[in-house]
Amino acid sequence: MNDSDLLSDRLDELGQRAPAPAADPLHDIRRGQRALRRRRVRGAAGIATAVVAVGAVSATIYFPGEQGRSGGSLGGAVIPHVEVGSNEVSGFCLDESGGRRVLNPAEDTQNADPASPPQEHPAVTSQLASYHQAAAAVLDPSGTYLTADGANLQFGCDRETGQLARLGTKFGWSSAGGLGMVQLEVISPEHGEEQSQIIALREQWSAIEENLPPGVSAARVSEYQGGRAVSVERHDGLMVTIDANESWGNNAAPGSAPATELPGVDRLLELAASESLTLPDH
Repeated sequence: MNDSDLLSDRLDELGQRAPAPAADPLHDIRRGQRALRRRRVRGAAGIATAVVAVGAVSATIYFPGEQGRSGGSLGGAVIPHVEVGSNEVSGFCLDESGGRRVLNPAEDTQNADPASPPQEHPAVTSQLASYHQAAAAVLDPSGTYLTADGANLQFGCDRETGQLARLGTKFGWSSAGGLGMVQLEVISPEHGEEQSQIIALREQWSAIEENLPPGVSAARVSEYQGGRAVSVERHDGLMVTIDANESWGNNAAPGSAPATELPGVDRLLELAASESLTLPDH
């Protein structure tokens, strides 16, 4: 027997004596995939914020007659997710020439059209106003916490059809000298989790089995340090996700205390079930 055979036999023996792995390798792979999705979402948000800072794109939404309430103007960072395709949403996903209305800044910042931002589309303006009215009525009927004079725009379009696949926004939650955040997303039946930033960012989702609001077929919750999120599937096919967080990142003043009195799970579920949270032309 030569040296290479002896080495091969020795390696085989060592492999047989090696202990079994403590963790399931497939579990580690799935955990790594989830972490990668979260990094990509955070990276997209960082890119978008940088673009807004230099004035290339602004997506701050102002609702008529609602300026002047507490909270001040909230800057809006576009979370870009627009793809080229045909259009069936009254021109929202495509501009008049059939091109992209807003491009991913990571791909192309030369052809973005800040003169015609998507939040000026009538269907979108109306829908976002409905989102705010529903959030105020359910989460803050006294008008104490939810800021009303601005919110940002998040959207996604179907890669193949150009249809609006996701529409979302964020509102400030002001309390105890801090600025928290309520984020919501409405997602079309064909896309679901693949379009949701909230699901990508949060972990440890648990199913909610009892006392679901009318119109909700399934729901789950993620409780995490500093906030909570819910995700529901509704009878109309839409998925709605809502996240309430005690801090709105860079929008909160440096050193400020976290916001308090965040809405509970029951209130978030009630809002997610609201018929006001829908998509244009759905």
